[in-house]
Formats: sequence, C-alpha cells, structure tokens
Amino acid sequence: MKNLIDVVKELEKNLETKYVKQRKGAHGMTLDYLEGWHVITEMNRIFGHDGWGQTIKINHSSGEGRTCSVIASVKLTLYFRDHDPIEREDVGFGNGDMELAHKEAITDAFKRAARTLGYPLGLALYDKEKLKVGEPTLSKKDARVVFGTLEQVFRMATSKEDLKQCAKENSEVVKTLPEDWKQHVREEYTKCMEALDK
Repeated sequence: MKNLIDVVKELEKNLETKYVKQRKGAHGMTLDYLEGWHVITEMNRIFGHDGWGQTIKINHSSGEGRTCSVIASVKLTLYFRDHDPIEREDVGFGNGDMELAHKEAITDAFKRAARTLGYPLGLALYDKEKLKVGEPTLSKKDARVVFGTLEQVFRMATSKEDLKQCAKENSEVVKTLPEDWKQHVREEYTKCMEALDK
C-alpha cells in the first residue's frame, strides 16, 4: 500500500502515447482505447499489488444458445497507508459468444471505473484535445536534476553550432520535462546563445 499523496502525483502524469490503441467505431469514426492488461499493469504500478481490489457483478445477461448480451459492473476499492479506502464503480457491456461477452463486459466495466481515477488510467482519452496524452512527465525532483545537467552541458558549448547540436541531442529528454521546466531550458539555451555572441 502507498500513501495517497504519492498516488495522486502518479495519477496526474501523462498517459504515454505508445499505450493508446485505435479501433474503428460507428459511422467510420476512429476510437482511442487502452488494452485491459495495460490498465491492470498501471493499477499495480500506481497503487501497488496490495493497494487495490475489485468486485465484479453481472447485472444482466440475455440471449439464445451461445450468443448473449451482458451488462456487468465492477467496483474498484483502493487502499492507502494514510487514508480510508476509496471506491469507484462503473458498468460495461459485452455482446456475442457467451464467454467472450462476459469477459468483454467485465473488462469494459473495469476500464471505465479505472479511468475515473486519473490520466494514465484512461481519463486523458476523454479530453478532445488530448492534452495529457504524450511523453512521460518527470517528477519535479527528477526534472530539477535533468535541468541541472542540461544547464552544465549548454554552458560547456564553445560555439553556436555546438550548442545547437547539444540541444538537438537532448530534445527527447526535454520533452519529458513538465512545462515550467521546459521554459527554464528554453531560457538557459537563449542565455547561452547570447553569451556566445560576445
């Protein structure tokens, strides 16, 4: 189990682009989604293996033969060292072969309940502008360390070409910084560029 404040920090981070899958929806639309295994992996990473549990209920099942429609609900319970348990619940739908319909409904309900918890668990996909879908975001502590390293490297450049090359080589690292630290990097780059003019 983890402390609530540490979990909240994780839930505010970006949903990494590489985990977003796409499928065709109704009327030719393309829909973004997360795979069930990934959401379980993220729940374990963020809350800890002992920090969450789920209760599954089949609310409705109907059909003929082996084909059916299923509505399921999943309640997630989150456990913390320093806070009372928190619960989230949602419903999901499955249709088709009996076994697959049940699995689909349960996975759908699980993912819908999990998304209410934060961006990396699917909430980011519900923002039309996808502002929290992108490169992973470093913590402020790690961002400070990365910025300090970049600052030193920028100041060691002996020419504008060296500085430009350095910025290019570190562009992927800069993408992982929170927006305020990206601004600090831009300001330091400008300052070093101006110093090389003198």
